[in-house]
Amino acid sequence: MVKNDRSSYGHYREAVYARLNRYTFALDSPDDRMVAIIARAELPRYVRYWVTLLAKHEATTSGKCPTCSRWWRAVFAPCGTWKWAHAFLTIAPARTTVPSSRTDDGVPARAGSDPVGCYVTPKPY
Repeated sequence: MVKNDRSSYGHYREAVYARLNRYTFALDSPDDRMVAIIARAELPRYVRYWVTLLAKHEATTSGKCPTCSRWWRAVFAPCGTWKWAHAFLTIAPARTTVPSSRTDDGVPARAGSDPVGCYVTPKPY
């Protein structure tokens, strides 16, 4: 890695984690309005991203992915991008636990019942 790339990486990393921390704070907040505001602002952008990304990986009439295939190696549909998108968007739910700050009845959660907001991780195949 070139020195300039390390500096850029640090800025990218800081910005991405700041955004993810903002989302985590909103999800753990007892105020659902904050979640709704972020969802209304961010969800359209994420949907546009997914649609654009997946359109680039649509199979040709010969069944090959035009983005992943190279002149020396054909990659047939579904390519890795489609497999990853499918797993991410359809197989595992985004979250299976109530945010650590509350429960279904609105009562604050017990200490230690959900220490880190326990997000789902995909199961290995």
